[in-house]
Parts: sequence; structure tokens; C-alpha cells
Amino acid sequence: VTRTSGAASTVTGDESITFTFSEAINPASFDSTDIDAVGGTIGNLQPDPSSGTAATGYTRYTATFTPTANSSGTGSVGILATKFTDMAGNANADSYTLTGAENTNNQVSFAVNTSAPDTTPPTIAITRAGAGTVTGTETIYFTLSEASTDFTQADVDVSGGSLSNWTQVSPSLYSATFTPAANSTATATIGVAAGKFKDAANNLNLDTYSGAPTPVSGQVVEANNQLSLNVNTDTTAPTIIVGRTGSGTVTGPITVTFTLSEASTDF
Repeated sequence: VTRTSGAASTVTGDESITFTFSEAINPASFDSTDIDAVGGTIGNLQPDPSSGTAATGYTRYTATFTPTANSSGTGSVGILATKFTDMAGNANADSYTLTGAENTNNQVSFAVNTSAPDTTPPTIAITRAGAGTVTGTETIYFTLSEASTDFTQADVDVSGGSLSNWTQVSPSLYSATFTPAANSTATATIGVAAGKFKDAANNLNLDTYSGAPTPVSGQVVEANNQLSLNVNTDTTAPTIIVGRTGSGTVTGPITVTFTLSEASTDF
């Protein structure tokens, strides 16, 4: 159990929590009632669609921790033993109430303060459903550290293709379909720069994928703000034209030319 953002700062508003399992779990065996929350409540439990399917099970879920209003203290999110099963029906045996190294990561704890204004900027991580070279459409996921009031497809910088089917899967998870450029062997990129979206407290995101200056002060370059994809959508066979210098009967050495329709790697 971890904070999706990886932050160690005080929780002052809604916080995305990630649940990562050692193997695919049965979706029917896990719901929000299996999660213990102190200092707030858990809602919007969703499987990460990039981690499996309803038929095969999922290895990762996210949920939103909402801290108790006008409070300060310690909050936590944890899971006890026998709260979920794998696809073979085996129940989990690890628990944050047991002694042992294998149980220490069953709970995440953090300071909570909702009596002070939220000044923590939201962040984003971009991932893909597939792996390897892109030869067709690909599902892309945008995971925010907390819900945004204004994040849209227009906030995403895309090269080497285009995005469509923009969908808000949950308050802090979005998906889109990336279609690579036709007849291309280039590298495509999908990224979100600093200053593109806000959280509920109007804090702008400060994370970005490039060190180039932006109008936002305090920007921080983070590797997960941009996704690079090797693309190969070139299905057109190359051709060749063989020619010569001069004309007529050859009576001595001549230059022969071989003109390819596109560059070759092995001619």
C-alpha cells in the first residue's frame, strides 16, 4: 500500500492511494470495505486497467483517501489478512497487525492536516497499456496524484501521432487512444508540462518533462511526465531504380546508379 504520488508530505486534501498485489487478484474478492482507513475515508476504488482484466484479475488498484475535514493528526490506509483472494482462491495472509518484514508494507501512514490550506501541487504519471514497438493504436493512461478541476486532453503535448477517445476513468485517472503517424519509424512522445492543471485548492502542477523554461516558477523535471514510444507503421515496400551515366553502346567503364525509394538498412 503506497501513496500514488510517492510523497511524504502532510495530507491536506484528497490523496490517491495505490494497492499493488504480488499477483492478479479476483476482482470479486476486493472492494473498499476491505480497506482500513484512519483519519479519513476511502472511496473511488478502481482497478488499474493497465494491470489486467476482469477475466484475468488485476495486480493494481487505486483509491481516493479523503481526510476528515478540519482535523490534524495521523492518518493511515491498510489491509488486514484474508481480505482478498488470488484467481486460484488463495486468501492473503499478510497483515499490518503482524510482525515480520513481509507485513510492513501492508499499511501506509502519513500526517493529516485539513485545518491548514492545501499548498501541495498535484503531479502526473503517464503510462501505456502495451510494451515494445508501437505498430498500431495504443491505450495511454494519465494518473494524477489527486483529482483535478481542469485537466483535459488539450493539456497533453503529443508528437508522432494523435490522441482520441479521451476518458476520465476515475477522479484521478484518465485514458486516451494514441494513434501513431502512418508510414513512420520515428519516436513518438506524449507528455504534460508544468502549469497545465490544478487541484481542488487551485494549486498548479509543477512537474514537467523538459528543462526548458515555462511561465511556471518552481517547475521540477520528472521522468514519468513523458512517455517515449518507438513507432513502426511503415508497411510500404521499398523499390529500386537502376540507371547509368551516358547512353548507347558501352565501350569502357561507366557509372551505374541504384536509386532506392527510401533509405535501406542492409542494401
